[in-house]
Amino acid sequence: MSRGSLLRWAIGGLALSGCALIDLRPFSIESCPASPNQILAAATSVWVQFPEPVMESEVERLFSVSAGGEPVAGDLRWEANRLIFTPLSPFAPGRLHSLALEGTVRTVAGRSFAESISIPFFVGTDTAAPILTRVEPTDGSVVGATDAVLLAFSQPIDEGSFRDALSVSPSTELSVSWSGSFTVAKVAPAGRWSPQRLHTWRLSTQCRSQGGIALGRAWTGSFLVQGDGIAPQVLSTAPAEVSGAVVTPLPAGLSTLRYEEAILITFSKEIDLASLVEAFSLSPPHPGTMRRISPTLFAYVTASGWLMGQEYLLTISRALTDLSGNPLPAPYRELFTPAIPEQLVAEITLSGDLASSAGSLLLPTALLNSPAPLLLAWVMRSMKPDSELELAATLRFACAYDAAYRSALVDGIELAGYFPPDLPDPEVTQVGWLDSRTLRISYLGFRRSTIDPANGTGALYYRLTVPSGPELTANQEGSFLARPVTLLLESGSD
Repeated sequence: MSRGSLLRWAIGGLALSGCALIDLRPFSIESCPASPNQILAAATSVWVQFPEPVMESEVERLFSVSAGGEPVAGDLRWEANRLIFTPLSPFAPGRLHSLALEGTVRTVAGRSFAESISIPFFVGTDTAAPILTRVEPTDGSVVGATDAVLLAFSQPIDEGSFRDALSVSPSTELSVSWSGSFTVAKVAPAGRWSPQRLHTWRLSTQCRSQGGIALGRAWTGSFLVQGDGIAPQVLSTAPAEVSGAVVTPLPAGLSTLRYEEAILITFSKEIDLASLVEAFSLSPPHPGTMRRISPTLFAYVTASGWLMGQEYLLTISRALTDLSGNPLPAPYRELFTPAIPEQLVAEITLSGDLASSAGSLLLPTALLNSPAPLLLAWVMRSMKPDSELELAATLRFACAYDAAYRSALVDGIELAGYFPPDLPDPEVTQVGWLDSRTLRISYLGFRRSTIDPANGTGALYYRLTVPSGPELTANQEGSFLARPVTLLLESGSD
């Protein structure tokens, strides 16, 4: 072989070797949408297609679809070398979307290509996307702790999507109301904005019109909440009637507070309920629940009714704060005694086998409600045997009893043998209420006294007791007998 032929052979061999190591074929990626700002159908899918097989799992991590800067959820699948994305819900009409492929794509054959593809596209609609036409306050404004933010739109807005799309930082519980047929949203704090803080609001593209068209872009704004250094004050306390969720104020002070009435407290500023619960106390303690009527009005609702004749000390400590965190300047204290009338036995009438021209004996209030027991003597006017001697006690009370409170009172009233200790008790034969304040109890079986000093016998005594205290004598208004009423009855003889 000549020297020239050998050189040509060597060059040819090197060329063949270089073809095996370097693949210079182009790597062209096709896509749908093929070019920026195309308008696609809402129910379509988008895709990218590669000229040769690629490492599928790696490519899937490089691929994304977004709307308004937020990821769109969807399913991925492969058809040959084409990666297809189908959204879980149809693409939002009128909204700017973007298909992206960012990173290094590796082929099955071992080639690698750095790709940076971003193709914006729209979804077709016959209606323009809604936009914000007015925002109050303007960005960066200084506002009060309860001021609202107004957002006005070019189209009626779907309320649910608006709430999902709106966020405020620092996080605040919001109250949203609408006007202008759902074109103007009034956004206010449920309580107050955090004082002396910059608040930022954001409305994402999740917000849609009532026609289902999403905002074309997200909107943001900010405002500064001014400081509040004014301390709250207790303006007044008063009774209130409570019926379910309805609380009715009464025009008087706590000196007129009745058995089941609530204590209504009015403050000069909007108060933090949790701080009021911590700061409020009664001495002696009394069970109840603090209820918020309005931001400045609260009711302490009794759980068991106030105690007749009890003096209470109401205290609200400096743990109380308004919604800006300002504490009460000094503890508030008030003494009060509920205006619950004392129950009294107005009169007792004894009738039956008594020695009296009128056939009965009337005992008035002045005698009955004294601290000492009352001693009465009567003479049997009947020739009946002892076992048939009868006596009826009719008790009239100053305050009425509803049916629910009568049985405890009746169970507590007792007519029993007193002296000598073995004297048998009379038997109750009848109990009846003549009206809401008048009780009649009939008894049978008394013994006559036998006065015979020579044989050591003397008078027999019976004791009629009307008990005291709220457990046995309370009525529906909380009135009860503060002291028991006791009658000692000396049995007479014929």
